[in-house]
Amino acid sequence: MRKAYVNGVLFDAKATAFIVDDGKFVLFGSDEEILRLALPSEVTDLKGAFVTPGMYAMDVSLLEIAESMELPWVNDRDSLLRYGEKYPSEKILVAYGDDKLERKDVEMERPVVLKQKDGYTLNCAAMDLAQFEDGAFGVDFAKGKVKWPSTILVDEELPAPRNDHLEKNIEAAAKYLGASGYTHVATDDFNVIFHDRKRVIDLYDKMTSGKWMGLRIKMLCSFEKIDDFVAFLDEGRLFGDGDERLRIAHLRLREKDAEERRLFALLGAKFNTPTLIDDGEDIHDLYKECVYEGNPLGHGIVSNNASYMDKGYYIVSETVYDNPLCVVRPERFRPNALAQIIALKRQGVSQSVAIRAMSQNPARMLLEADSVGFLKQGFEADFCVFSDTEINEETIVQLVVCEGKTVYQAK
Repeated sequence: MRKAYVNGVLFDAKATAFIVDDGKFVLFGSDEEILRLALPSEVTDLKGAFVTPGMYAMDVSLLEIAESMELPWVNDRDSLLRYGEKYPSEKILVAYGDDKLERKDVEMERPVVLKQKDGYTLNCAAMDLAQFEDGAFGVDFAKGKVKWPSTILVDEELPAPRNDHLEKNIEAAAKYLGASGYTHVATDDFNVIFHDRKRVIDLYDKMTSGKWMGLRIKMLCSFEKIDDFVAFLDEGRLFGDGDERLRIAHLRLREKDAEERRLFALLGAKFNTPTLIDDGEDIHDLYKECVYEGNPLGHGIVSNNASYMDKGYYIVSETVYDNPLCVVRPERFRPNALAQIIALKRQGVSQSVAIRAMSQNPARMLLEADSVGFLKQGFEADFCVFSDTEINEETIVQLVVCEGKTVYQAK
């Protein structure tokens, strides 16, 4: 259905109104121009609200987000014990918890896995169950701390949910993301769930058929070392058995190896697969070499890490985010586009740079900036409407539209 939106303040556009038809922006102009051409369209008065391109949730797990909505959040040992009393028959007690909780707070006879922003905290019983090898990467036995990728060894021991349960969880998480301003999701569920990639691909193929989920979904797969990515390519993973759904390759390096990062980005460029590099302090120099100086990696490098955090949101300086290939990685358990913009602004990043880093830059990085990520004629109609032109703590998300269809509308 042809729809007109008038009386808005549009990001990076001089127009105040636009028309959407067949899932695309077909015309931008003044209120008078659009109203004259819109009939017999449905007309929405935006009442001076702020319109931005749809936001990207980069490198998130829909299943983990859904799980964090289901499982309790425990702040201390007492709250953990109260939760455990409700589920005495469960072999493993799994909860999300405050980062300040330590091994002594979760020590008991039954295995306890406490999921936190920087990894997991396990008690002795859970450590034994996961059967960590001495010296396993990312494991601190003394403190009971486990970081990625060793968290996967824990996840493999947790009960595997049924597909119908997974579908409900993914749908719930997608609705939650849409309500905060996201229209695109790059999910690493492909990588983290049970190491059963075919199951995940089949699940997402079913869910995304007919645009059932509403949001645009892209699959991401993480690798510890460049050799892991090479092996993945050698297996034909990008081209056969349905694995061509992989759109982003993510390198998590143990060491700061600039040469390995270059090779990873070059392979990504060769196979037309955008590469997301996790780290770091000297990433801006890599940007300059690979983007600004004509290196053919133009599309292939993005940082999702930070030098410090603010309330769980990954923040770096405006100098970094102003790079056309730098994107923002959301808070891990409960991503929120609106809260992320506010957090970035609190750290001195301008609103315009923050919005570009969450919309236009990801579109460039994913090689789709010719059709999404911008408020332009002929582009896919993905956009968010915020109540205030200067986003602040009082701002609300009024409307989220993906491919011309309403994903979320405030009551």
